[in-house]
Amino acid sequence: MTITGKGGYKGAVVKYFKILPAKQKIKAVTPLTRSFAVAWTKDSGVTGYQVMYGTKSDLSDGKSTYVTKNTSVKKTIKGLKAKKTYYVKVRSYKKVGNSKYYGAWSATQKVKTK
Repeated sequence: MTITGKGGYKGAVVKYFKILPAKQKIKAVTPLTRSFAVAWTKDSGVTGYQVMYGTKSDLSDGKSTYVTKNTSVKKTIKGLKAKKTYYVKVRSYKKVGNSKYYGAWSATQKVKTK
């Protein structure tokens, strides 16, 4: 943003702002056989979404996967162990040039695979 003086005022001030994507919300987590599906709210102003999942509630053992289309609002995580509890969270990101700007993580949800 640039602010320029008008009339008898001279000079200009330039300020830069990072506007991050909004916090994501998980709509549903569905248990499946050795997998689960997670669905979240759509944000048309972002580039994509990052989904993190793991077996510890703090996701310290978490793995990440990316959904690179902002029109996709569901991801199935496959190749998991049966009858095991997993935790999942989602956040959106906006790609500008070579940089990715991330929004806040959703609340963590718990799911037990079939």
